[in-house]
Amino acid sequence: MGKTEIAPQIDWNKDKLGIKDNVIGFANILKQEKYTQDGTSKVYSISAEFGIGKTFFCEHLQDVLKQDGIPVSMLNIWKMDFYENPLVPLLINLQQTYTMYSNTPEAFPNPKKLLNMFKSLVAGISVEAHAPLFGKIVIDGEKIINCHENLKNTEAKNSIYTEYKQFETELNNLKSFLGDWAKSMNKPIVIIIDELDRCRPDYAVKTLEILKHFFDIKGFVFVLAIDEEQLKNSVETLFGTKNFDGYKRKFINNSFILPAPNKVKFTDFLYDKSGLSNVVKQIESCEKDLVFKTVLKDMELRYVSNDPALQKERDYNNSQTSEQIIKHYFAAYSIWFKFSLRQMEQIFDRLVLFSKYILNCDELYSPDLAVFLICLHEFDLAIYNKLRSSSSKVYGQHGGLLKHIYSTNKTEASLARVIYKDDSDTMFDTLDRNLIPKVPEILGFSAIGSFNQQHTVIIHDNVDRFFVAEESQQHPLTWIVEIQDHETGKRSMAQNNGRVAVITNSKRDAAWKEPPADVDTATQFDLEQFRKDYFDKTDFILNFK
Repeated sequence: MGKTEIAPQIDWNKDKLGIKDNVIGFANILKQEKYTQDGTSKVYSISAEFGIGKTFFCEHLQDVLKQDGIPVSMLNIWKMDFYENPLVPLLINLQQTYTMYSNTPEAFPNPKKLLNMFKSLVAGISVEAHAPLFGKIVIDGEKIINCHENLKNTEAKNSIYTEYKQFETELNNLKSFLGDWAKSMNKPIVIIIDELDRCRPDYAVKTLEILKHFFDIKGFVFVLAIDEEQLKNSVETLFGTKNFDGYKRKFINNSFILPAPNKVKFTDFLYDKSGLSNVVKQIESCEKDLVFKTVLKDMELRYVSNDPALQKERDYNNSQTSEQIIKHYFAAYSIWFKFSLRQMEQIFDRLVLFSKYILNCDELYSPDLAVFLICLHEFDLAIYNKLRSSSSKVYGQHGGLLKHIYSTNKTEASLARVIYKDDSDTMFDTLDRNLIPKVPEILGFSAIGSFNQQHTVIIHDNVDRFFVAEESQQHPLTWIVEIQDHETGKRSMAQNNGRVAVITNSKRDAAWKEPPADVDTATQFDLEQFRKDYFDKTDFILNFK
């Protein structure tokens, strides 16, 4: 029966894409594909766009099969495509798989002999017979099998025919050996081939041809991770055929379309795999993260644990970390702007580069502003440029920056309506307020004085603090301190968590606490320049493709 591979413990807590049920369901199907006398090999594909978790799915599929005692191995074919002939890594993988699950690893037929004969045969056919059956584009085993009678009857090519018969004998011996192994296991033998869609188009097609013509062995199951659209383009480019479905059915029995994860889960997945977490932690350790939290002035409320205002404050403040802001805003913009998963991955790569850039500058890191600018540039370059060059103020009474840009209400002016006219009505859905809530309605008063200004700033989203202005001239940090919910009139204030004060060598909460600061934080922080620098850095990062 062979020895049993030790099954790993699967940590489903790392399942950011929610694939557990699909992996287990797929594994249950594969377990039924064991050797039968009248059976054939089976080829399944896991089809999904590049970059949305096929490798993650395959790794967990391998782990589940191992736990169930199924002989399984996983081959990253892309890492091996420096071999012109895919038969090389496939034979090596089969030998390694047999070694892992057999008590007699030395019994495996020597693959080197088969490969040498194969190489000699291909060279002989292409040169002596002037019949490039195994050209640079595709290895077609069917052609070589069908041509042997012609070679046999041509005296000048008898040597080639002899080599072919020797190769055929060795190949049949290998297939018979592997079939006996599958029969003795009484379980399917599963070979997972990952990253096929990252290979050169000719190499990907060669791999399919070899699986079909050389490894049609009862009890063997091949699972291919592919981007089906990419494979379709490769086949059409190489062969000029438009009947991709017909071509695919020659090689693949069933395709499993990997369900696309929702964009919130996919954002978590991108954050974890990108290494951005380490960059953010370094920024936070230097106190360069410009995040904002609300604070109640009425301290008596703090002793009322069930006070609704206090609970809103807690909920909001818990979300005000660079990590949470990045995840919430990136997911919300991705949904709002209808980014594809591939777009999300590309845009997130730019966000990582932007964050690394800031890490090495003596500047504050504003996660919400960074996410907003990079996403906005991808979605709507005209609006991005208009916002950058616009000298007009965005006033809070109009609902904040996002409403100022993309309002679909025909009675209200917006940058999108100026540029796109009535077409702006169909450009996007409403921003998901479950991901990006309004600043909470918290009772309290600002410490900078009574509300006797001509106009009060109204902030709906964190990013508003960088663009929403007041009609009356006040110091630049007013946008950090003053918050009022326009719909209810309730007011609160927000603190900058000390980051501006640290950078300007001022006291921690100098903008709103007594006694007066030794350095005026408000006048030291140049909001206009800060915003311009972020646009400049975004432009620089977007030069990376």
